[in-house]
Amino acid sequence: MTYVLHIPSEAPFVQGGDFPEFFKLVPDLHTRSVLSGVYRYGKRTLTSDEVPREVVLHKKRKSMPDCFLTTGSLALVTSKVREILEQFDPGLHQFFPIDVRFKSSTQPEGEYFAMNVTRMQDSIVDDVSSVAPFHGHVSEKMHIHHFRKNATVRKFALSGANLWREKRYPASFMMSDAFFEALKAQKIKRFRPYKAKEI
Repeated sequence: MTYVLHIPSEAPFVQGGDFPEFFKLVPDLHTRSVLSGVYRYGKRTLTSDEVPREVVLHKKRKSMPDCFLTTGSLALVTSKVREILEQFDPGLHQFFPIDVRFKSSTQPEGEYFAMNVTRMQDSIVDDVSSVAPFHGHVSEKMHIHHFRKNATVRKFALSGANLWREKRYPASFMMSDAFFEALKAQKIKRFRPYKAKEI
């Protein structure tokens, strides 16, 4: 079974923040924009110098999710998520330590990591999925209509990765049922996945 990972465009799953030290190290807006595209679409692997080491979130929250997106579509996960994912996909994804702080200089509990998922698979069957029209070319603007919760994948196109992006819909994450069940068992505060059909 395959799950589509829906990331609601609302708090606490998307949280605004600033990268004060990173902005000093990378003052060029064009460079930041390019890196934001890498964060959002997993275009390539990153070096440690291309990832912020600290984020100051705009709003303090009593309860923090174990995975969320922040400024520039940078995905952050707790050490619990990292440990589980490393058990399923050892060495496949990139993780960079990042200090998460609030404006009050206080910090949420636990360790956080910036995550970069570059594994791509081309498994979605457009004709029986609720997706943006496909015109025969790769476009980062193509997306899955998550509100319809209707996606179908080809089993033979799945390579065995437990977390990946779809090649033609790189802004979306997909996960295996084994990884989903492991997150559920550990009571991970996560995004809202829904089942995809398999053929």
